[in-house]
Amino acid sequence: MPVATTSSNDDNEDLDKEIYKTSDEIEKLTELGNARRELTGKAIINVLTQKLAENLPVNGICVFIALWLSLITSSMMEYTIEYTTGDEEICVVKDENYNLVQYRAFGRVYYQVYVNNINSKIQELKVQLRDSSIIPRFVER
Repeated sequence: MPVATTSSNDDNEDLDKEIYKTSDEIEKLTELGNARRELTGKAIINVLTQKLAENLPVNGICVFIALWLSLITSSMMEYTIEYTTGDEEICVVKDENYNLVQYRAFGRVYYQVYVNNINSKIQELKVQLRDSSIIPRFVER
């Protein structure tokens, strides 16, 4: 006695529609995420630029630097303030792989500095903030 089987194209069409719907939703979420990052990035840059002008203590500046770096690299960041024997305050930001970048003030102007030579300037922070193509160089420690 033959067994009746049904192969429903309707089931396949429903699955295709569901996959399409899901990929369409993912695309929209990606677009929304990119838009959010762009708006958040502009806000963080504006706040950091304003705080630099207000001569905020290094701890306040460093938290915004870490937020900004986290945004442009899509990595988790942590920051610490280190003190040199000459009492310079160094903002040290580390990514999840413990690569780091350092900033310090020369007078009232913040610069990215070399990890092994905090007296040698790489680039002014305000320049890095204004040019979205610049990503500060992280160094393995």
